[in-house]
Amino acid sequence: MQRLWEVKEKKEKKERIIKGRDLVDVVFSWSVRDVLNSKLYKGKVDKIPNTFQSSKEYFKSFVNPIIEETHAALLSSMETLRRAPAFKVWEIKPAKDFKPPKNLYYEVTLQTVSDNTTKGDGKLLEFNDLIAVTDNKPCRIDDLRCSNEPYLLALVCGVNEDNPHLITILASKPIVFEEGHMETRKKGKGVKKSLSLFCVYLTNMMTNIRIWTALHPDPEGGNLKLISKVLKSHNEVGGESCVSCQENSENIMPNHIEKRLRSFKLNTSQEEAILRCLEAKNCRHSNNIKLIWGPPGTGKTKTTSVLLLNLFKMRCRTLTCAPTNIAVLEVASRVVKLVSESLRLGGYGLGDIVLFGNKERMKIDDREDLFDVFLDYRVDELYDCFQALTGWRANVQRMISLLTDPKEVYRQSFIENDKRRPSFKKFVEKRFSKLRTDLRSQFSTLCLHLPTASLSFQVAEKMNATNGLLRAMKVSDVVRVSGKEDTRKQDCVEMLGSICESIELPDFIGKFGLQRLCLENAYLMFCTASSSAKCVKRSATALDDLAKLQSNKLLSFENSIWKVLLTNEFLKSLETIIDSEINKRVMSVLEKISNGKFQQDSKSENLFRQEDIDDGLSLIWTVDIIKKQNHYLQVLKIWHVLPSSDVSCAEKCLEKHYKRYTRVKIERCRYICSQGNVVVPMRWPVKSCLKNDMISDVSRSFALLSVLDEAEETMEDEECVDD
Repeated sequence: MQRLWEVKEKKEKKERIIKGRDLVDVVFSWSVRDVLNSKLYKGKVDKIPNTFQSSKEYFKSFVNPIIEETHAALLSSMETLRRAPAFKVWEIKPAKDFKPPKNLYYEVTLQTVSDNTTKGDGKLLEFNDLIAVTDNKPCRIDDLRCSNEPYLLALVCGVNEDNPHLITILASKPIVFEEGHMETRKKGKGVKKSLSLFCVYLTNMMTNIRIWTALHPDPEGGNLKLISKVLKSHNEVGGESCVSCQENSENIMPNHIEKRLRSFKLNTSQEEAILRCLEAKNCRHSNNIKLIWGPPGTGKTKTTSVLLLNLFKMRCRTLTCAPTNIAVLEVASRVVKLVSESLRLGGYGLGDIVLFGNKERMKIDDREDLFDVFLDYRVDELYDCFQALTGWRANVQRMISLLTDPKEVYRQSFIENDKRRPSFKKFVEKRFSKLRTDLRSQFSTLCLHLPTASLSFQVAEKMNATNGLLRAMKVSDVVRVSGKEDTRKQDCVEMLGSICESIELPDFIGKFGLQRLCLENAYLMFCTASSSAKCVKRSATALDDLAKLQSNKLLSFENSIWKVLLTNEFLKSLETIIDSEINKRVMSVLEKISNGKFQQDSKSENLFRQEDIDDGLSLIWTVDIIKKQNHYLQVLKIWHVLPSSDVSCAEKCLEKHYKRYTRVKIERCRYICSQGNVVVPMRWPVKSCLKNDMISDVSRSFALLSVLDEAEETMEDEECVDD
């Protein structure tokens, strides 16, 4: 189950408390008549003042407005009750935390979608959904009855991660198990009884509960310095100004920025607000806070959008947060539109903008204007470009081969005298057309979605020019042997080669790695306030142990008997790990296998070994051979740490590497020497000839190589053996 509630120690007993419980209790207290009364809070909500004397007064002024907003959302859902998703209850029983009269927790099993015959039930219930528990699927307000109770609300406070149809709810009233409302069915030995009930979705209280929690901070643990500084700055006419910056003429705002601001036709107060924020950004003497405020309709969103555009032009990394998804989407949409209008090369540059959040709650599928900056969509698009066998680099190499020597590509693609072999011209036409389509699509994706830190403007121009050359090229140009007059094909080959050399990203990157690449290099990030912590977590630095890995290609753990050779691919995939606990597990696995604690299977044909790590990650490694002075010796070669679903693709890529090895070297890699339950590394004299008698030469090899004594030697003394 998800961790859904805070735990407090009180009189040596653990009491589970739901966040925002006071707000939930207020909602539970409303009758049907209260909910339908649109004037319930008329005269009870005071106008929020422009200034506040204290943070306590500030928080208090928003309490009734958030209650009124919650009431309005529930009233709106009642007006569309007939179309509300409803779920039939399969089983319901009191939870372990059930404790009347307040803690009325129930465990509920809902029918699966395939079993559910009611319409409109495609939605799954989520954490903090407010639901009505009813005897029947309601079509109108009068149908909101449950066991003679006219109105029974519940809050979803738990959803099983493995089975979303198993939920825990907090009910507003006890659910009475009356015999007249029971269905009976056999289950194993005996009889299982359950109510004929429905859970009807009304609204989600997640955002309002978060706001409520923020309005009631812990007086002992809450940090109110930020709020106090904002209130102080707002109460002081003219706000704070840095004396040092005022005296320094170098901090005067450049003319081109003021000229850019005038192009947006801002009024004086809007322009002044932006200039003050930009001045605060340039100040290095203090941490400044600027508040853009004003009543509805005064252009706060426009002002914020223009401010963010200028920060983007100044290459200032900025995180933009809002309490609701609607607010985040509105600001992001305006900024993306402004940035798009100023781009010089199609969508190049949008890769520096990231929208981050829950796809379903944001309803991104309805916001086509934000597809290009939404993180999940971007990662999916880039993931196809960084596949080892079908990615952009592999396709570039195929295109170069086809343009350079199409006859050789044709010869290698088919067995001699194959009757199914197409004609040379048809083969080239089909292969060229496919590669051209793939490359043009992948180049466009890279230009649109990669951050500018990973793809320079010059390389993007080359990709754009190459797309033009490929579009203009005909099959006859590919088939024809190049002459002095035929420069188009040669220009395309040179351009493709230059693009490959200019991009230092690896051939294969997993989705975790792409997420981190996008977030760490973005200049503008948009998300809800609750998601901002995840952004920070994803951009956090690695553990000290992993920093050690980054700086050492050859690793020796304390008391280990194997040397561990780290590949560039592994070091790059290592950067995709964002969870400190997973980092520790990676280190633990490396330490385990470096001590020879891995499977002893000398008969296995597979060179690749896989060690599972939590959260669906796997470590890919092999036993390899390096040359050390006058000997060949076995080492552990670490290739990747990546999602388990990507393992097969990575192994196919590695197969190409090991095809260059001779049979003898492959046998050396596979050879297992064990002492008890521990596998120990082997070494062979360089002058020994293993081609004719592998077994006899092995018997003359040194049995156990202690790596610990040689740990001080640098990597310069070793070299990988490539046949």
